[in-house]
Amino acid sequence: MTWANVGKKQGSQVPEFKVKVQNISGKDIRGLKVAAAYYDATEDLHTIPVTWGWASPIKAGAEHTMHWENSDYADTKYIGWLVVPVKVLFEDGSSWDAHDASVSTAGCYGEYWGKKKHPRLTALPPELLKVPESSPATAQK
Repeated sequence: MTWANVGKKQGSQVPEFKVKVQNISGKDIRGLKVAAAYYDATEDLHTIPVTWGWASPIKAGAEHTMHWENSDYADTKYIGWLVVPVKVLFEDGSSWDAHDASVSTAGCYGEYWGKKKHPRLTALPPELLKVPESSPATAQK
């Protein structure tokens, strides 16, 4: 998967969180769950304690913009955001799970920085996957 448009407005997040995803898995997606985190002014990472779920199909090769309500973080000051899929359910019944030590999350996350020249991450921070698998998911909009 590739990710884009994690954030929209520098300095504070808008009440709607949008993520554009491209399905490069080769399989149609039935549903997925993502985790997110933001960097504050001193670049400390703060994970969001829930996952966001998406239950609309995403065809293989297709791009889709997912939307979630974000009122809890509307006034959050940030300099960057990270988003990572934690679980993907495919139409054929198979799944991909980032908590599975045998799978790679390399390149399978999105990052947004308010300053376009901010250095990009070279690896996914491990604390982003510490969001419990059973955390309450926020429904899609």
